[in-house]
Amino acid sequence: MTGGEAPRVAFCRGWRLALLRGRFLFACARYLCRPRRYPLFTLGAREGGVLHALRQIRRFRIPKPVRFEGTYRVSIAMPRWPSRAFDDMVARGGLNLEAAGSPRRAHVDFVILAITRRCGYSCAHCYERDNIAARESVPLPAWRAAVEDLQKIGAGVIVLSGGEPMLRYADLLDLVRGADKDRSELHLNTSGWGVTSQAARELKAAGLSAAGIGVDDADPECHDAIRGFPGAHAQALRAAALFREAGVFPYFNVCLRPDLVRSGRLWSLLEMGRRAGVGILRLLEPKPIGGFLGRQPAELFSASDRAIAEQFLLEANSSRRYAGHPLIAYPGWDEAPERLGCWLGGLGHFAIDSRGNVNPCVFLAMPFGNITKERLIDVYARMRAAFPRPLRSGCPANGSTPIRLTVSA
Repeated sequence: MTGGEAPRVAFCRGWRLALLRGRFLFACARYLCRPRRYPLFTLGAREGGVLHALRQIRRFRIPKPVRFEGTYRVSIAMPRWPSRAFDDMVARGGLNLEAAGSPRRAHVDFVILAITRRCGYSCAHCYERDNIAARESVPLPAWRAAVEDLQKIGAGVIVLSGGEPMLRYADLLDLVRGADKDRSELHLNTSGWGVTSQAARELKAAGLSAAGIGVDDADPECHDAIRGFPGAHAQALRAAALFREAGVFPYFNVCLRPDLVRSGRLWSLLEMGRRAGVGILRLLEPKPIGGFLGRQPAELFSASDRAIAEQFLLEANSSRRYAGHPLIAYPGWDEAPERLGCWLGGLGHFAIDSRGNVNPCVFLAMPFGNITKERLIDVYARMRAAFPRPLRSGCPANGSTPIRLTVSA
């Protein structure tokens, strides 16, 4: 930071976007000239190489990369560019989007680690609801070993979540500090509780790259009611500002709800994101797990709700009117059967819950093992064998894809 000014996000469109694409393609020459360092890098579309990846970005309506502190992002599930973590992703074939499940893509986009069972909120949509408790189940050494193994298998983004990870702050700081930032980006998922200026600066110094703050509505009363905590909305916005001021890229995690999309309040959230200086709004569909266990998927989020959210994605990302507003990321749209398909089970992502169970998705409690009982790298190999290729028949968390596997408890 210079002159006491806080870093800010900016969005590349028009001629700036054209220059950025040219700069990136020029940088690709470095990968091509070093085949031993980047053995899985390819330009060709046949194996889903970089040219195909650029076409997919346009297809997925991501026309405005986000700039923050001299680096660029087009996704939360990909390290910023340029960075050594991005280079490591390229070396492992992370740009080979059509090669998921094949030896041409030895990379995991992101993994969520619920490092604590504790939380002072009572969020209606919490997928860890049944795991929340006052005492931890996974000791710090097990989490350290998990991070080490994640970097061995090629996790591009490691997200430290919970519960509320700020309630385990010393261990959170330890995990961020101890990870090799040349191999993975470290993100934090938080409600905003407990985030102070000092904590944001310490996490930045330790190597935290980005922070996703849970925001459910632009209306403070509505947000606080969903979170079960008065003042939660103000804390979330304050946390976003403090992270941005510290040089940590801020984004919002938004759990979609029928009332939110049908009322048109997604647009209010987008405007609030612009005012808050966040770079991305990440839209997450509700699933029948945790606080929503037993609910019907169509009741939680119907096909018509999804159509409204998709239209919001396309218009907000493409219209000149919203050129200075946050980029919309919608994983449910990206992983639809007609697009990439579901990349669960380590094809693109997986999760470790606060009890240490290794699940194929943060929304699918289906443990393949536990990091307190065996090394993650062994559990991962077993899970990958169970999911050899992307699922193209709907979200299994919604019950649309029955999965019958023999898994360990």
